[in-house]
Amino acid sequence: MSNNNLQILNEMDGSETSMSISCSIDDLPTYLNSNSESFTVISQNIRSIYRNLDDLNVNLLLFKCSVDLIILTECRIDKNKPIPGLINYKAYSTINHLNQNDGVVAFIKDGFQANVNEIKLMGAFCLEVTTPSFVILGIYRSPSNIKADSFTDSLNSHLELLSSRRNIILIGDININLAPKATEQTYERNNRLNYLNTLSLHGLLPAYNITTRESSCIDHVILKLDKTKYSAISAVLDTTITDHHMVFLSISCDRPHNEKKLKKVVTDFDGAYHSLTQKNIF
Repeated sequence: MSNNNLQILNEMDGSETSMSISCSIDDLPTYLNSNSESFTVISQNIRSIYRNLDDLNVNLLLFKCSVDLIILTECRIDKNKPIPGLINYKAYSTINHLNQNDGVVAFIKDGFQANVNEIKLMGAFCLEVTTPSFVILGIYRSPSNIKADSFTDSLNSHLELLSSRRNIILIGDININLAPKATEQTYERNNRLNYLNTLSLHGLLPAYNITTRESSCIDHVILKLDKTKYSAISAVLDTTITDHHMVFLSISCDRPHNEKKLKKVVTDFDGAYHSLTQKNIF
């Protein structure tokens, strides 16, 4: 590992992008701030949206908070079938696919203001959801491409277009392991280092390296946030919809506790004197 790579990774280890936890959906509310306005996102590798959406819906009923955005990956979209719906959500999906496993679907809560576009990335599929405050990149990168160089290069090019945005969320099944293994292959290590170094150059850092499938962290939450305005909590949730755990993100709009509103008091002495003299007080 080069000195530059080591320095970047050390800086990332010391950077807190969010509070991260691993828990059940039932335990999640104990970690959330119910007194602040929050933007919430979940991501799930669904392994066919037609087969497993009902299981997802059952899990959604367990949430005690509103979920604004749902990103589903490996949706196995069939162009001859409509995307199944979720009550109170509007669905968007990728269109350009290479094989039967491909596809990203985004469900956006009714009434939530957002624009959605499909973004072309090499070896991956992406929906870009833009809100007044955030840009969210929902991504699925197929594991059939064992080397991720072309994907990372194309992601770098797109992030350059977003350089003026202060709040960016990258979320989805990237199939790049962020939890190093003693027995990992050289290409796995290179994929991770190149990917993380590229993201860090754009101010994006991983929210966690908790395992999300078996012993690997391949379902990511990567964040660039204005910390003067926002704080984040990310969670890997113990669900059994597929062999990937569900990922949860909550971003709260916080005001600094020491922020005080300054008041300016102005006394109109001349007006007060005139009012008193009219009442024959003097």
